Amino acid sequence: MANTLTTAILEMAERAVPVLQKSAVLPRLIWSDVSPQVGEKGQVVVMPKADAGTVRNVTPGVYGTNVDVTASRVAITLNKWRESPMQLSDKDFAEVMEGYIPAQAEECLRALVNDVDADLATEMAKAFPNYGGTAGTTPFATNLASFATCRKGLSRNAAPLEDRACVLDPDAEGNALILGNFLKADERGDQGGIIEGQIGRKLGAMWYLDQNIQAFATHTLNVTTSILVNGSVAVGGATVILDRASLTGILKTGQLLSFTGIKQQFVVTATATAATNAITLGIRPAVATVIADGVTATIVGAHMDNLYFHRKAFAIASRPLSASASAAGYTLPGSENMRTIVDPVSGLAVRLSITREHYQWTLSWDILYGRGPVRPEWGARILG
Repeated sequence: MANTLTTAILEMAERAVPVLQKSAVLPRLIWSDVSPQVGEKGQVVVMPKADAGTVRNVTPGVYGTNVDVTASRVAITLNKWRESPMQLSDKDFAEVMEGYIPAQAEECLRALVNDVDADLATEMAKAFPNYGGTAGTTPFATNLASFATCRKGLSRNAAPLEDRACVLDPDAEGNALILGNFLKADERGDQGGIIEGQIGRKLGAMWYLDQNIQAFATHTLNVTTSILVNGSVAVGGATVILDRASLTGILKTGQLLSFTGIKQQFVVTATATAATNAITLGIRPAVATVIADGVTATIVGAHMDNLYFHRKAFAIASRPLSASASAAGYTLPGSENMRTIVDPVSGLAVRLSITREHYQWTLSWDILYGRGPVRPEWGARILG
């Protein structure tokens, strides 16, 4: 019985890979670090981050000074441990023994992957400072202006032209699908959008639909008139003070900002509350052009966060949990069988567990992962 169940669990685990690859949109588009090495919650995964190189003149016969290159690193903490469980009926268990994933078990796995995807959508948006479009207005109804603005933002920050992706919610993707600029592509022999209902690669990026794209709620500042910069912000600065008479309310992490006359766009890095008619904000990226005292600030309202980014703007790290309770040093009542699946395409490592306790079976999928920005200036939000 035990050997038969072990074999069945292994076969089920193998059948889970297509579900991972189909449901995980964002995990497979960003920089990922996946390893078969067992991890634990709180573990820090260090990912090497190559910095920009330098160039200098060559003078024959003259020795140049050595250039020490210290590679930067990105530390990702595995702090997200999520589970999607279900109870197995006798019929479900019979299907397991035949090596099949019961329909509900497959839905549990899909729910777990969607949860990871939605979490990434939220965190990526909160990290990206660039934006285009109008808050509260679905993009691409008539043109690609919002995309073009975001593309400028990435290019100004020297994001490589390759490995870019555009990920849209259903409303934005629906508009883009029938946009004349894309439909006319069939005149050049590219009929994929018409035949398959997919945008595919356009304008230097792969375009995807993602039902897990999230909304960003508006701030609670009582801004009915202009809010101004209080004190200039020097080049390299990462803090700005805004003020206005009778100012109250909160700006949250991820709030988008811009300033009159400044091409750069910014994102708030930590939630802040107004006090004595002013609010002090941490912002990203570092200021490239002096923001003068008294300049008007624009605060973006509630919107959908469609995403446009380079692969290395954001990262995810995932590690498999122990493949057996005994190997992890635990003793469980009844019987337990576990298998881990490490998928290099989605960059996710999930575990399948089936336990028997109190005369019932429980099937559970769980995942351990962490995520964080690498070069957030290489990402943008297309407002919807």
